[in-house]
Amino acid sequence: MPVLLLLAACAGGATPETANPSTGPESVVDNFLQAAKDSNLTRMADLWGTASGPASRTRVPPDYQKRIEIIQIYLVHDTRRFIGMSDVEGEPGQKRVTMELRRGNCVNRVPFVAARLSNGSWLVRNADIATVGNPARRCDERGNPI
Repeated sequence: MPVLLLLAACAGGATPETANPSTGPESVVDNFLQAAKDSNLTRMADLWGTASGPASRTRVPPDYQKRIEIIQIYLVHDTRRFIGMSDVEGEPGQKRVTMELRRGNCVNRVPFVAARLSNGSWLVRNADIATVGNPARRCDERGNPI
């Protein structure tokens, strides 16, 4: 019997949507940022998507892999800190999660939109990468782009 349980656990029968351990909007954004920091594009695609589910499963949008690659480049960071969370006006089941990302001397507040799926799990729907600034530019000691 223990061998069967071990085999079942190794088989990983859960879909990316049900495998998502995120218990809330802050958690899914934090997990998404950790995946970006780790250059884990597969995990990022498991945590990013639409109301239909994660991009890794739905393949939506059709160029999701390229988008994830670009998002990852912008979201690489040294440290992160939760700033706050609020409702997205007119969008029930969506939360705006603001995180502070530090990369070298650069410090940016980045808003994300997390959405609750019908099964109760959460996905990142949007990451405002424009607020991060150009990842190729350095910042001065005050965090301003040089």
